[in-house]
Amino acid sequence: VTFLRLLRSVKVLRIFRRIRSLNAILRALFKSLTQVANSCLLLLLLTAMYAIVAVNLYGDAHLSGENNAAVFSDFFNSLFSMFQVATGDGWADSITRSLFELKHPSGNVDASVVAFFVSYTIIAGMIILNAVVAVLLEEFSSSLDEQTSTIQAEKEARQSMLDPSSPLQPLLTELAKAEGPQELRGLLLEICRACDPDGAGWIDRNMLQAGLCSLRLAHTPHVADDDFRALSRRFGGGGAIATTELPSMLRRQLAARVMRGLQRTCRQRDPMRSDFITVSGCS
Repeated sequence: VTFLRLLRSVKVLRIFRRIRSLNAILRALFKSLTQVANSCLLLLLLTAMYAIVAVNLYGDAHLSGENNAAVFSDFFNSLFSMFQVATGDGWADSITRSLFELKHPSGNVDASVVAFFVSYTIIAGMIILNAVVAVLLEEFSSSLDEQTSTIQAEKEARQSMLDPSSPLQPLLTELAKAEGPQELRGLLLEICRACDPDGAGWIDRNMLQAGLCSLRLAHTPHVADDDFRALSRRFGGGGAIATTELPSMLRRQLAARVMRGLQRTCRQRDPMRSDFITVSGCS
């Protein structure tokens, strides 16, 4: 029962799904796991190499201090001692200076000890560990850029669907004349066939413009590069719109057109009701 109660604390992780900034941090951590694991593996191999060398060089040394008597007596003690050096946990006083006293009773600095430990500190503590931090920062930066691009694309798509000056307004006018769902579905299929006659599965700006021209509308829409770029980021990606997403896109813009009509009607009768429709319909 106590264990089940402890599991309730896991519910706090739901906050990562609701707050975008925390979600971006979590995704960056997961994306960087492979590169961080590679860096940690490199650090482990380097530490093992130095630990083996330390056992051969200082395995018979009995350092001063009760806790330092066997820091290099075998591989695992040596491995842990080298990890202590990498973290910078007092290794200069507890290990190296004790080795100086063994090499030189007067306590003079020994060049071989300095070269061994300083080289390991530079490679492991300054280069590899900082490489791990650099990997995390790079993933955080890319996740932040991705999140910013997603928010901007959603904003542009929302504006393009709610903007009365949308270049697809002439096409939406024809779709609004459909007398039922079946007729609307048929018109949408005809538009898809006109814009993607070869069945490529995607539609670029030139294909969309050519397809709209072939429909012989009363007023042929002109889709500018910026307008199409905003639509493609929302409904396709890579500078193109998926053919299967085109009907959904047109349905949304048609619904936005109907919503604007309701807003105008309600604004004439009841301004408070018009504000309610604006909030509930566009949120």
